[in-house]
Amino acid sequence: MTHRRGWAELGKGWAMGWYDRGTTALARLLMWVGCLAVILMAVHVTWDVVQRTFFGRGMLGTTEIVSFYYMVAVVCFPLAWVERRDEHINVEVLYQAMPPGGQRVMGLFATLCTTGFFAVFAYRSWHDALIALSTGETMMGYAEIAIWPARFILPVSFALVVLVCLGQLVRLALGTAAVGGGRATDEDATFRA
Repeated sequence: MTHRRGWAELGKGWAMGWYDRGTTALARLLMWVGCLAVILMAVHVTWDVVQRTFFGRGMLGTTEIVSFYYMVAVVCFPLAWVERRDEHINVEVLYQAMPPGGQRVMGLFATLCTTGFFAVFAYRSWHDALIALSTGETMMGYAEIAIWPARFILPVSFALVVLVCLGQLVRLALGTAAVGGGRATDEDATFRA
């Protein structure tokens, strides 16, 4: 067994399998929470419109709850799932023309940049969420709504994207990741449109 093959076996071993299953399960959970947020937002806004139309008065705080809770959850919670399935927007003009080695280097660089970007966002949003928690941040509109809990959606979502990217970095570095093809697995096929 060569040294390189030994490292490649590590990338396919039980530790990476456990790591991938864990991050995939968490990403899937947050994706479903994001889906639930879409449904709740639709019901909430519809009920607000019905109340305004038929009773002349809507629900207090609908705009604030939609803006600070539902919309943030809909956008951020599925990010790790999208990254896990390699379905973010890609521009592959040069990538497709490169040999597999070049594709691997470009994949490493892009994933490293993505990891760094989301790590900075996770750190900063965690800091902001702690400040919001300590001050009990609220939003004054038609009603006073506590928005500090919604501030934790960003760091949780971004941290999970970082964990998914770290797994991909290990697979790319060890040569066990698919080059030129997405990262979606057979178990993900049921979620494809």
